Amino acid sequence: MILRILFFSFLVFATVVAPTPVFIGGALLYAFRYTAYELLLLAVCIDAYYGVGVFFVPYYTIITCAGLIFIEWMKPRISLYNEAT
Repeated sequence: MILRILFFSFLVFATVVAPTPVFIGGALLYAFRYTAYELLLLAVCIDAYYGVGVFFVPYYTIITCAGLIFIEWMKPRISLYNEAT
């Protein structure tokens, strides 16, 4: 549990400081490792920070939601998550 909190704290820090590929790679690893519903909250906060969602489409939130749905759909199909390997 503490590792999950530290990893999420790193992602929050990476949204501000790190280059975008580092953040995206970390977010993908986090999403595959855990059920990453916290990333939706982070995406909503990014959209709110940049002011999208009021006058524009909240694309960070939409992309994150679609990505999480896809990753949750893929997890049972990946051999790493199957017990019958």
